[in-house]
Amino acid sequence: MALIKRLGNLLTADVHAILDLLEEPLVLLKQAIRDMDAEIEKQRQSLNALQKESVRLKEQKQLHDEELKQINQDLDLCFENKSADLARGLVKKKLQLKKLVQQTEQAIEALQKNQTELEAQLEDNLSKYESMCQQSELLMSRENSQVQSQKYSSNFHVTEDEIEIALLNEKQARSQS
Repeated sequence: MALIKRLGNLLTADVHAILDLLEEPLVLLKQAIRDMDAEIEKQRQSLNALQKESVRLKEQKQLHDEELKQINQDLDLCFENKSADLARGLVKKKLQLKKLVQQTEQAIEALQKNQTELEAQLEDNLSKYESMCQQSELLMSRENSQVQSQKYSSNFHVTEDEIEIALLNEKQARSQS
C-alpha cells in the first residue's frame, strides 16, 4: 500500500510539474494585472456612485430642514391666530418630516461608512496593483536579459577542440615569457 501511495504521489507531482511548465508565469501575471485593473475600475465606479448618492441625500436633507423651518413658522402663525385644526395638520406633517430626516441621516451615515470601507479597499488594491506591476516589469526584464544571454551564448558556442587549442596557446605564451 505504501508503494502504491508513493507512486501516486510521484505521478501527481509529475503532473503538477508539467502543468507548471505549460503555464507561462509572465502571461499569468499579465492576466492577473488586467483582472486587478478591472476590479480597481469597478471599485472606482462604485465609490463614485456612493459619492453621488451621498451628495443627493445631503441635498434632500437640506430641503427637508428648510421645509421644517417653514412648518415651524406656519405653526407659530397658527398658534398666534388660535387655529388648532390647522396646527394639528402641520404637527402631523412635522412629525412625518422629522422621521424622514432621521431616516435620511441614518442613510447618510451608512453611506459614509461604506464609502470609507471602499476607499480603504481601493487604496489597498492600488498598492497591490502597483506591486504586481513592478514585479511584472522585473520579471519581463529578467526574461529579456535571459533571451539576450541565450542569443549571445548560441552565437558564441565554443567547442572542446577550440578550448584545447586556446589552452595550448596560453601555455606556450606563458612559457615564452
